[in-house]
Amino acid sequence: MILGRMFLASAALLASAAAMAQAPAAAAAGAAAVPLQQAPAAPPAGTTVPAPGLPILPEVNEVAFDRVKANAAPLTPEQIRDLRRLVDDAERAASIAARGTPRPVSTSVVANLAPGAEPAVVRLAYGAVTNVLFVDGIGNALPITSPDLMKGGFDAFPVAENSNVLKLFPTQPYATGNISVSLKGVSAPVPLMLITGQREVDYRVDVRVIGGNIAQKLAGSGSAGSAVTTTMLEFITGAIPQGAVALKSDSPDVQAWAYNGAYYVKTPLTLLSPAYRNPGKSPDGTSYYEIPPTPIVVVSISGSPKHVKIEAP
Repeated sequence: MILGRMFLASAALLASAAAMAQAPAAAAAGAAAVPLQQAPAAPPAGTTVPAPGLPILPEVNEVAFDRVKANAAPLTPEQIRDLRRLVDDAERAASIAARGTPRPVSTSVVANLAPGAEPAVVRLAYGAVTNVLFVDGIGNALPITSPDLMKGGFDAFPVAENSNVLKLFPTQPYATGNISVSLKGVSAPVPLMLITGQREVDYRVDVRVIGGNIAQKLAGSGSAGSAVTTTMLEFITGAIPQGAVALKSDSPDVQAWAYNGAYYVKTPLTLLSPAYRNPGKSPDGTSYYEIPPTPIVVVSISGSPKHVKIEAP
């Protein structure tokens, strides 16, 4: 009985020892079944390794370059071209008058200083200079002594001392006023009406002053002391009277018209024959003569006489 119990106890001890011996082997086998993870390689020296889960930041020099580029050229080339086109269109639109650009013309007016006569009108345009030339009835220059503006909106000044040319220009787009010009040798000032905003602008105005005790004489043959007639003024100003017939001339320096039983001759030369009446002269130096009908006139070219034929067309 005792021997049987001892045998059972010995068998239990042996079984327990066998189980303990098998446990480390099983653990080793399980460990061998799980693959081992290798540690990541170390980054190169001087490289910043981002923390897990954060985006990769650009290099410092790239950020600085982008900022400088944005400050130096914030617009693309196409945007710059579009902007320049917009500015150009705006400047062009601002420079054009709302009613369009007036047509430039050169005119000649008569300033009659007789009581009750209406003043001559000069048409101006904002941004344009008008040259006003003062001459007497036969075209002699009348020097300006002083221009006096009667109303603001305009500016005026003579070209030079003792000049007969006055420059006028408006200082605003729309203005109306007048100017009074004192001339040497003229007893009364010459009034001119100034207006703007017209379809035509006078770039040059020849003001022929009549009256005011002006000595209207032209050296030469003929009636030197006679005054210029209204008909002669029409020829001088380029407003050829209706009914005047242009005549043929064999010299390009001589033009002639037949009107009311007389011939009117236009030439830059000096007329020697025949005797003339009512001579006149334009500001550019061209002379005008009224003569009786004749087939030949004699003019002086560099001191030598020249015969010029005139005939009906």
